[in-house]
Amino acid sequence: MQRQSSGASLRITGQGLDFDEISESLGLVASQSHRAGEAQKFGELFSQDIWLLESPLGKQKHLETHLKWLVRQLKPGFAYLRTLKSRSKIDVFCHYTGYGDGGLSLSPTALSIFIEIGIKLELSIIVLRPNTH
Repeated sequence: MQRQSSGASLRITGQGLDFDEISESLGLVASQSHRAGEAQKFGELFSQDIWLLESPLGKQKHLETHLKWLVRQLKPGFAYLRTLKSRSKIDVFCHYTGYGDGGLSLSPTALSIFIEIGIKLELSIIVLRPNTH
């Protein structure tokens, strides 16, 4: 049985981010937002402001599905995000954990978010193999 776990989030980080402007310009409410100096859940402090939009689809969905959700949400705001890059860091954090010998395939539509905003694809991949002993 093939299983996997995945997710994707748009992250905007910087100093003095205007959270209201970001939300208004994108027409979206952040999943999370934090100011520099606030405590993270394990006690470390955020070093920068962060505005985060996380796919709500659940970890059992394929990474392709999470990325397409982000594309649908963000497409009207791609031009704004391109201008925001000059004063903040924008990335899409992707994670994928596969179990067994499965691979990962992503469509051009899912990958369009990286081209349209002009950011790199950074992907954390973990592959777990069943114990055969």
